[in-house]
Amino acid sequence: MHYDFWVLLGLIGLVAALYASVGHGGGSSYIALFVLFNLAPGEIRPSALTLNILVSGLAFWQYWRAGHWYPRLIFPFLIGSVPAAFWGGSVHLDVAVYKQWLGVFLLLASLRLFVVYKNVDRAPHPPAWPLSLAIGVVLGFLSGVLGIGGGIILSPLMVLLAWARPKEAASCAAFFILLNSAAGLTAQVFRADVAPALDARIGYMALVVLVCALAGSYWGSHVRQVQVLNRVLGVVTLVAGIKLLLG
Repeated sequence: MHYDFWVLLGLIGLVAALYASVGHGGGSSYIALFVLFNLAPGEIRPSALTLNILVSGLAFWQYWRAGHWYPRLIFPFLIGSVPAAFWGGSVHLDVAVYKQWLGVFLLLASLRLFVVYKNVDRAPHPPAWPLSLAIGVVLGFLSGVLGIGGGIILSPLMVLLAWARPKEAASCAAFFILLNSAAGLTAQVFRADVAPALDARIGYMALVVLVCALAGSYWGSHVRQVQVLNRVLGVVTLVAGIKLLLG
């Protein structure tokens, strides 16, 4: 394998460990890395969704085992998001349009990675069902269209608006990402009536993210987090977003 791919594998493993530690799948950063390493445009979305499913599934399992599961909060979001993610995954975008949409999202995601919010233990107050459904629809559609899970936006909302404590938000985000990513990937299969186009080296990527996500999710579900690596990923995501928008 080429040296560049070993670098990509190392970065993917770092992303998987960090994101799994906070209940995320890492889809936005996988996409950022795939863009920077020049993967074929048609392979970026399904490959990112595949890795998202693996990482978010492991993260959810670890947070659930640690007792941080909050099903009453997440189910209303999922009722709106899963059908919307399937719908978004069935949408075929022109490559140029996809790059513009993705570039804007990566810029927004990079800003989120630079934000530090206080992990305060306020008593959670879940939002009203109509609001949860509406947010779920918007994030689900973006998840399917762009090949991300939506958790990078959902979990900070849950904490900042006191809908959940940080580790409860992490478990909810992991389950949200898992189902939305699966719905988006399934929609691509139905749309093309064939297996989605994955990078030929996806097996190596999957093995790396499984090992790293297992370690990261265990660490995140039992200890406190640090913000330094978040900022590093923010820089990578910002650069990828600018690259897409500038062509």
